[in-house]
Amino acid sequence: FYSAHSDNSWAEPGTRLNYRHYTCILYCNEGWTADDGGALRLYLDSAELMIPADAKKKCKHVDVVPANGRLLVFDSALVHSVEKVTQSKTPRQALTLWILRPEDSGARGEVYYTGE
Repeated sequence: FYSAHSDNSWAEPGTRLNYRHYTCILYCNEGWTADDGGALRLYLDSAELMIPADAKKKCKHVDVVPANGRLLVFDSALVHSVEKVTQSKTPRQALTLWILRPEDSGARGEVYYTGE
């Protein structure tokens, strides 16, 4: 499981750490149910928090069951965590990708290979 974090935290007030704009997760878990655990906990209204761990105390959350074929897309600045898997018969599987914002957006941090 993963502790509360953001895929695009603040580097400093007013500047994001990277270019990630949206987080996209496709779940690949045949027959998965809420009883199997492993839900993604998404903390609502948490994008402006400087310290991700504060979301647990300050924000309401919604749990998303990693059901097979479910596609979840959310703002990369939102704090989220993954709850513990409670069964051992199959691993929890997910494909994650990030949709990036333009490099002139004021973000900093990541450097990408341009082929030049």
